[in-house]
Amino acid sequence: MDSEIRELSLDVPVQNHSDKGQSEEPLSVSPCGGILIDKPAGLTSTDVLRRLGRLYQTKKLGHAGTLDPMATGLLIVVVGRATRLQDYLVHGKKVYTGVIRLGIATDSDDVTGNVIDNSGLEISHSLWADTEILIKEQFTGEILQRPPSVSAIKVSGERGYERVRRGEEFSLPARSVFIEKSEFTFISNNRIQYRICCSKGTFIRAIARDIGHFLGGSATLESIRRNVVSPFTVDQALTIEDVEKHPNPTSVIISPEELLADYQSFELNDSQEKDLRNGKQHILSDVISTEAEVAVLLSAQHKLVAVAGRTSNAEGLPNWKLRFVF
Repeated sequence: MDSEIRELSLDVPVQNHSDKGQSEEPLSVSPCGGILIDKPAGLTSTDVLRRLGRLYQTKKLGHAGTLDPMATGLLIVVVGRATRLQDYLVHGKKVYTGVIRLGIATDSDDVTGNVIDNSGLEISHSLWADTEILIKEQFTGEILQRPPSVSAIKVSGERGYERVRRGEEFSLPARSVFIEKSEFTFISNNRIQYRICCSKGTFIRAIARDIGHFLGGSATLESIRRNVVSPFTVDQALTIEDVEKHPNPTSVIISPEELLADYQSFELNDSQEKDLRNGKQHILSDVISTEAEVAVLLSAQHKLVAVAGRTSNAEGLPNWKLRFVF
């Protein structure tokens, strides 16, 4: 991401094909779980889903957070019934690294856009230590951020990027995001390297743009790589080519239980599991003991049974309600 995070479900054409390294044999079981992909530059997140949809012979895929075509790094793809878990995968912390170019501004806030300002901005290496401290103070913690106009955020029911393509000029309202930690390193007079750990909904493109404004000029995003979507890192991911050529592609699928490892889980015995599957939600309060807003329920065999969310009863006391049974 940068890219704004959104949940996506996509129908893809299922077809057998004879690409090198890909089997035409039907899968013996329906895939269900997550696939960690190290997305290359040049592919859209939707391109990745289409290719995996053909490989796994399924129309039911989604991902937990868009990556723009220029971005590389960790893309969590969910397949089969695990698409129900998308909403629970976008809330973990995310870490991005890359380069910010000073001195130019574009209409997309990254180098793929049209240049709208080229007035120049440079930083002296001798003054970098003080400049870095000021930037970190300004771009750490809770900040207000105006998303880029070129984004999938809807304006009057239409995606922002569609309005930009027609030549419309508009600004999206600022919104609050949280930057847990930011690090900046001097590369040259007009380039800064960054490492940013942030919350859902943060646009790294907007941070690049706003750093330029903060320094009294312009800036845009030159490169971006997503290294972490908690609890996973890009070091655990495979390239899409590696997955396509794998002799047993279903073996790279992460279980639903692993996908939800960031949430506190509680084990049900066989009787409790049966009751829960029969709609007897009163057992939730007996099983769950956490201050968190979401709890994961596992079977005695440590398989995902359900996800529950914290609510309040008529007296305003904490209560638990099923979000869904898996």
